[in-house]
Amino acid sequence: MVRVAVGHLGIGDPVVRRHLLGAALAASVMLGACSLDPGSGAASTSATSHPCTVTGAVELDPLTFAAAPRTAVTLGGGTYRLTATGFLRGGVLDPAVGRTTLAWGPTSTPPTYAPGPANIPQRAGQLYLVEKVPTDVQLSAGTFWFLNSNGVHVRLEACSPATASSTSVR
Repeated sequence: MVRVAVGHLGIGDPVVRRHLLGAALAASVMLGACSLDPGSGAASTSATSHPCTVTGAVELDPLTFAAAPRTAVTLGGGTYRLTATGFLRGGVLDPAVGRTTLAWGPTSTPPTYAPGPANIPQRAGQLYLVEKVPTDVQLSAGTFWFLNSNGVHVRLEACSPATASSTSVR
């Protein structure tokens, strides 16, 4: 039997809080990098690289959740590869590897940002992207807006036979 003596360390102790925060962060990452809402058109995601013959590519707006989309992206439906780049570097709190949450929804339902829960209630789906790691996702046909939590550059590539194009909404 192993006994652990905690002594005077309690939930308010900085060491305990740091470890609880680390455990919560690790659990959230392990519980899933992708959250798909019903009817999002996204059937699955994969961070592994599958063969993809690119039939079209779109640079998504580098906008945060609090911004209004400037581009509408029309998708033919199918497999799409997403890659995030352009994360800030040099700051004390800048991570070694950037991460962002990408959210999307139909242009018929413009996004509004909910700062309390830090999300967009009108989203049809969202997924977690890791810097420079191509992530494949199945998306349905339609015209969508895309925003990401860090305002970084995200490239969307259509894998054959899927198609993608963009137009300005302004």
